[in-house]
Amino acid sequence: MDAVAVPVPAAQPRVEVAAQEPAPSPVLPVLPVEPSAPAPTWSTIYGRYFGPGTEGGCGRTRACHAAVMYDADSTYDWLKTRGYISGPQSALASKTNSCLRWFGGTMPPRGKPDEQAARDVAAWVASGAAND
Repeated sequence: MDAVAVPVPAAQPRVEVAAQEPAPSPVLPVLPVEPSAPAPTWSTIYGRYFGPGTEGGCGRTRACHAAVMYDADSTYDWLKTRGYISGPQSALASKTNSCLRWFGGTMPPRGKPDEQAARDVAAWVASGAAND
């Protein structure tokens, strides 16, 4: 048998093709959702948990923090200076770094667990921990 020559096609020039944008995701219907309660303000947090007459009562006596935590603004500034307030990652609501008994810390001394206080402080921190 004789060998048959098979023609080989000439190499074609390489053509670059731009990548296509991914197809847009389908639009899903928006389901009605009940709005959650807004996070409390710092003034509310202070009034409920840190101010005079509250369980925290941070500035109630000289033995506590009266010289530096005598109102909402001074308490916020003192906690911020100590590194407990720094936006949505604030240590004040951290289970490992908070000074508050509600998150595993030691303040207030003789304080009791308070789930509502923990929820309120965590919601305030998650919303940005503003001095409002």
